[in-house]
Amino acid sequence: MPNPLLPFTRILSLTALTLALPAHAQWAVVDVFAQVQWPTQIRTMIEQYNTLRAQYEKLREQVIEATRTNEYITGASGKAWLLNGVIEQAERRWLPTSWQDVIAMQKIGLNPGRYADRLKWYEERLKSIDAKTIVQAIPGHRANWSYQLASEHTRAAFAAAEALFDQLDKRLRNLEALNEQIERADSLKQAVDLNSRMLAEQSFISIELARLQSMQLMLLASAQNGSNSGTATRAEFLKTR
Repeated sequence: MPNPLLPFTRILSLTALTLALPAHAQWAVVDVFAQVQWPTQIRTMIEQYNTLRAQYEKLREQVIEATRTNEYITGASGKAWLLNGVIEQAERRWLPTSWQDVIAMQKIGLNPGRYADRLKWYEERLKSIDAKTIVQAIPGHRANWSYQLASEHTRAAFAAAEALFDQLDKRLRNLEALNEQIERADSLKQAVDLNSRMLAEQSFISIELARLQSMQLMLLASAQNGSNSGTATRAEFLKTR
């Protein structure tokens, strides 16, 4: 005979089993606040990405520009040799390396050119005499040496100063020619090299002016020596009287 309590017992068992299961197995836990924040976080991440990308593009442009600039200012443009060839370099050395060699040129005729030509021109017109004839009885007398020194220095300074003046005029024309080419430079490198070449030309002018000042000092010293020699000669003459 069937048990009338069996259905009721089964219901109680199922109910007890259901109540015994964990809570998380019954209901899913949803973080509503996190879901609300996700759109904002995504927008923030996109903005950060766009900012970083813009910074990257800016840096990339700077690198490209720096590379292009480096190409413009490196390498050889050949502008250093403008008006600076073998002939121009030789012309800058129109005087010997020392003043004694400059004086010696009057006797041995070194370095043919503008200076030698002017030196010969002045020698023919100044017509100096043999220094030993000033005080004939004493060939080594100071008056003889003073006259010879003054004559040689005067001729050398006249010739050198005239040749130097011609050189300065050529330097001016070189600067004008180089300045015109700066306006026609094809690149920054060429413009920089042209400017450097102009600075070199200005340095050559400074050297020429220094030479001129040295000659002026030499002439002043020679003139002072002549005065001193005359004073000494007079003193010796009066002493023997």
